[in-house]
Amino acid sequence: MRSKIVSAACIAMCMAISAQGVVGPNLPPVDISINPTNPSTSDYVLIILSGLWPDTCVPEQMPLAVFPNGTIWIDVLLPGWDDPNECASLSCTADPTAFEVEGLIGYMVTGHYEVYGRVISCDGIGQYRPITSFDVTEGKPDDAGCTACQAYRFAAGGRVVLLTDNPPGGPGLKAGHGGTVLCRDCTSGCGRILVSWDLWTGGQKDVSGCVMDVLPGFPPTSAMWVDLGQVRVGRPFNQTGTLRKGLEGCLVFVADSGMEYNIVATGEMYWILEEVAGMGAAGRIRIQGLLSETQPKSDEVRICPQRNGDIYHPIISACEGLPHPDPGACELELLPGDRVRLLVDHPMGAGGGPAVGLVAGTMGTVICTDSTDDDLPFYVSWDNWTEGTDTDYFCDSVVVPYVPDSGWWMRCHEVELVYRPEP
Repeated sequence: MRSKIVSAACIAMCMAISAQGVVGPNLPPVDISINPTNPSTSDYVLIILSGLWPDTCVPEQMPLAVFPNGTIWIDVLLPGWDDPNECASLSCTADPTAFEVEGLIGYMVTGHYEVYGRVISCDGIGQYRPITSFDVTEGKPDDAGCTACQAYRFAAGGRVVLLTDNPPGGPGLKAGHGGTVLCRDCTSGCGRILVSWDLWTGGQKDVSGCVMDVLPGFPPTSAMWVDLGQVRVGRPFNQTGTLRKGLEGCLVFVADSGMEYNIVATGEMYWILEEVAGMGAAGRIRIQGLLSETQPKSDEVRICPQRNGDIYHPIISACEGLPHPDPGACELELLPGDRVRLLVDHPMGAGGGPAVGLVAGTMGTVICTDSTDDDLPFYVSWDNWTEGTDTDYFCDSVVVPYVPDSGWWMRCHEVELVYRPEP
């Protein structure tokens, strides 16, 4: 949010200097909507301007600036606003043209907000004029809360699928749309991921919130920040295990790791899965699908509990005779209790920062593994080091007791196996 405010302020200052008193255009009558209509402190607020612009040079962007006194400034940027050469070649005909631009604000404090808008174009800078107002109320505490940052579950370059229609900031995106994770942000709430959506051009290149692992090359108008506390996205799921039937007809997939997942299925697919669930341990299967760990809001009505996540679009295949997969992590098949040696200095953690004071050669013990994380698949307690974390809640294996603040999530190439205790 701070970067957006600075960006908008810089635009205003730079344009004011260059315009040197030139009177700019006024904002014509437009439709303005606030989404959600009655926002709370638990919501991201989306402001949308739309309607018919008086000519063919329609707005391109609308950066926002939010001030502590409850004022919101909107700069509606027309073609050539920052490029004199483009202005010289512009040809705008007086044909009313449909347009839509939007700006996303993060979580807001309670209060009344007055929204002002102006136009910045080749003709100069217009004056801020009041265009709407709205109130932000106190949200339910559970609505914005997560037990941990969900963005750590995603790795840059990983594939995701949208599970809801028209997410905030993504007009035209529908459930089933696929994309690639560009980076993560865990500075607030449940965390966010920046996603480049396939063949979608309604976004913008905004990597200011990225904490690490930014993919430098992607179509700039394909990107959109996804708030994992508000929007459901799925990532690939592919595990073996058994199905059982819970209360109220709920179907539970028990993976070989012991983790339990709620299966989201209807119609014929539900009946197939229900039949397999009646087979007990003899009905061991492989399930592929889309795993969503977005935690339900406090007022969401659910019949089936989420458990360790919801599996959407399940596809099953038989696996009779297959051995149980080794739960070990990486090619070393690391297991809880294994002794390992660190091969790098100050390994980067899940939050983007280095492990200060942790150097190559340090010995440690594998505490647990996370089969759903391809980037950081195992957790190590390092000997005589307490500058780490206590984040074993991502584990989907047994957890070995360890010294508080000695843990660190690791990448496969960062350690070597030294010793494995006898079972």
